[in-house]
Amino acid sequence: MALSGCALPLRLRESHFHNLCSIETCTFLAEICYGPFGMIRSLLLASLSAIMVASKRVKCPPGTLSEGQIISALFSNYTKMLPEGDSAVEVQIEMHIQDMGSLNEITSDFEIDILFTQLWRDESLSFSHMLACKRNITMEARLLQRIWTPNTCLINSKRTMIHASPSENVMTILYENGTLWINHRLSVKTPCNLDLRQFPFDVQSCILILESYSHNAEEVQLRWMEEAVTLMKPIQLPDFDLVNFETKKENLLYPNGYWDQLQVVFTFKRRYGFYIIQAYVPTYLTIIVSWVSFCMEPKALPARTTVGISSLLALTFQFGNILKNLPRVSYVKGSLHSQTANGCAVNRGTLLSRGPPSTLHLHMTTFDSETPLTFEQVRLSEESDDTTQLQLPNEPERPLMEELVYWWHYLSQTFDYK
Repeated sequence: MALSGCALPLRLRESHFHNLCSIETCTFLAEICYGPFGMIRSLLLASLSAIMVASKRVKCPPGTLSEGQIISALFSNYTKMLPEGDSAVEVQIEMHIQDMGSLNEITSDFEIDILFTQLWRDESLSFSHMLACKRNITMEARLLQRIWTPNTCLINSKRTMIHASPSENVMTILYENGTLWINHRLSVKTPCNLDLRQFPFDVQSCILILESYSHNAEEVQLRWMEEAVTLMKPIQLPDFDLVNFETKKENLLYPNGYWDQLQVVFTFKRRYGFYIIQAYVPTYLTIIVSWVSFCMEPKALPARTTVGISSLLALTFQFGNILKNLPRVSYVKGSLHSQTANGCAVNRGTLLSRGPPSTLHLHMTTFDSETPLTFEQVRLSEESDDTTQLQLPNEPERPLMEELVYWWHYLSQTFDYK
């Protein structure tokens, strides 16, 4: 049980390790957990466990009380009630993040595995007056049901589960002054309020909220430890980067008094490379293909119509393929919505750009005119077609300028975020 502390912050384990082994052994264990030998700690885990168990399985000196005797004496007169004292019970909280799942845009939540630590003092469990064999006792998880706890819970979680592999991952340590140190390995699914107005260049913030479910601030006060939240390893998510996390403490008013509330705010920035490849590049290629109609003759109306409508259908299909993996919200999904709308507008402008000259030409050649055409009228008509052919290739300049403004706006917001 002590070696499983390699997954915990070192400062929480030092006092426990020093009571289980010598200073040299503890130093060696710390190097294995955090030093250059960390890659091979799984290979040495079994042998180290055997060494520690063999070194500490010694008989208590005559006249001292064993762990079982101390626990029996403590619980013989113990009542599972709020510890008495002049002030509220101070509960210190710490989280060690083991792993984190990706944000789910459809269900608006994310999963996180944490080692959740609580530390408080219950003087009724103090055994400093006893002649104890050890200064701290590691108790079984079942004994936790007989001890008063602050009932700290994640009030905004959708689901919270204690890992059982194979038994419940709960560690309880009782120190001689009555201090209790309890650690749970939890899997938590918590909601995340997503704001997709800047999608896919968005930054999301997700919050874990802790409160005592049974006791207000007059009875239980929650405090963050010095290193409140730590990471076991760098978090790698497929769609987001964890750019920051911070802790907060608030005091909220409920009908039955003020309650302490602890918060952990995780800030994620979306990785937009996938959307550039899957959405933006196909959109630009489709728009460029639609510009082929600029090279067609004014009277080639069926060919230009086919190119324009095919490009419009391709844009619509591409846009729908991206949106099917996003929640149905009433507002515009940021840059992707505006980009697709702009692409459709450019495509429609390309489709209609040479419509009037072609219609006029078709009218002049299909219906008979009572007034014969003069040479001057024919010359002006040909000059009009030549002017149209010279001006239309300049049409892409406007959407190109719009794209420059578009990317400058969204990328400047992304790069400015810290």
